Amino acid sequence: GGRAGPPEGGRAEACDVLRRFNAVCYGLLRVASPEEAVRLLLGSSRVMQDVSRALDKGRAQWGMSVVARRWDADVVLEREFRAFVVGGALTAISQYDDQLAYPVVVRHRERIVAAILQGLEEARPRLLGLACAARGVVVDFVVVPGGDAAGPWRARIVELNPFGPFTGASLFHWSSDRRLLQGGRDLYGDLAECERETPAGSVPVPPHVHAETILGVPFRCNAGDKPGFDWDHLIAFWEDYVRLAPSSLLDR
Repeated sequence: GGRAGPPEGGRAEACDVLRRFNAVCYGLLRVASPEEAVRLLLGSSRVMQDVSRALDKGRAQWGMSVVARRWDADVVLEREFRAFVVGGALTAISQYDDQLAYPVVVRHRERIVAAILQGLEEARPRLLGLACAARGVVVDFVVVPGGDAAGPWRARIVELNPFGPFTGASLFHWSSDRRLLQGGRDLYGDLAECERETPAGSVPVPPHVHAETILGVPFRCNAGDKPGFDWDHLIAFWEDYVRLAPSSLLDR
């Protein structure tokens, strides 16, 4: 069936199930035909929201495209990081997933930051050529380990996002960490007002989050799984992805 719940005859931790669930859901996003691609788009609530906004604004004010990319098995959730970039400079990096901890991230955080700095350096000329990115942009990177213990780690851009609260801050907080994320710049003329309402640092870093400055860049990752994640939270994730699953999988 399409319902998740604690297993009978034994208890699995919800976070452990979420790890397996994420791996399966990534596979559901892979398509091998135009028909599968259309089905995926029609079943996505995020696509529906974007199309609705486009229709509300009108075609002249909203450019929308469907971009097809070759499936890349190197892109997995534990390798994704959200980088905040202002004026071409990196102001902060967060692990993308705000729920789960990944030992490989905790162990290799210095290599991860170094790879993202190098990836940004390579992409900076093209980023600064974009009107939106010349001021501020949120860049999602995938960081792929080297082929052996001594091999270089490589960071590649997955996507670019608008800079601001409409893009998730992952393990940072858009109000409390606003000055940090903006590199100390008052990008929108409202930084003082924001800090009057939510003083800088007034939202503490949760105990399960590791925070440090690496190579001059504030970096955060989960040192442990987010406390309080239970089966009710898992079910909230479950329903959306069941709609995307092929019937052949659900009928098993």
